[in-house]
Amino acid sequence: MRRLCIFLGVSLAACAPPETKVGKVNLAEADGVEPAAEGPIVEVPGDVPKSLSGPVRVAIDQNVTYRDAVKAIQAVKAAGGTPVLLVLLRNRIVALPPLGGKKSDKAVRLKARTDAQGCKADQPLCVQACVSPPDNDEATCVRRPDGLHVDRAFVRQVLYKAVSEWALTDVHVWVDPKLSWADAVRAIDGARTCCGEGKIKVSVEPSP
Repeated sequence: MRRLCIFLGVSLAACAPPETKVGKVNLAEADGVEPAAEGPIVEVPGDVPKSLSGPVRVAIDQNVTYRDAVKAIQAVKAAGGTPVLLVLLRNRIVALPPLGGKKSDKAVRLKARTDAQGCKADQPLCVQACVSPPDNDEATCVRRPDGLHVDRAFVRQVLYKAVSEWALTDVHVWVDPKLSWADAVRAIDGARTCCGEGKIKVSVEPSP
């Protein structure tokens, strides 16, 4: 009987639902990730302490605007902390690699933005991702049928084609500050994972 109880206990633990939230925060999802360093947690939305040090686990709700996410990340840095941006990978809490990086003059440009054309009558703005070469503004844009969010798979497809045709390995991602943090993560993560592990160098604007 004791063995049965132990087996049942292990089975129940294995079947327990994984954690997908940090406090009250619903995390965004990503594929190009790294282990999340241990440290104090800052939830966004929420207050950032005035003094921090070492790794700080920053849990940004997926619906926070990119503008407010950038402000929170900058506040953590200003307080002395090193931001560890928490995301989900198949229901595991991990971290995005650090954002930012220097923009290259030969970078493919990816813009995650809103657009008013082609939207449904009850939807004043759509969300899309547009890819253009470094030397002109002629862009190829991709959008989900519902136009509600950036589609990471579409981003990967259009960037893979662009990187292959133009023989470039740098991508500069510009994110509309009004977009959600989840849409920003989809655009950045789609760029990082478009073409094989470690092959693409990504810079981000506005940069946290």
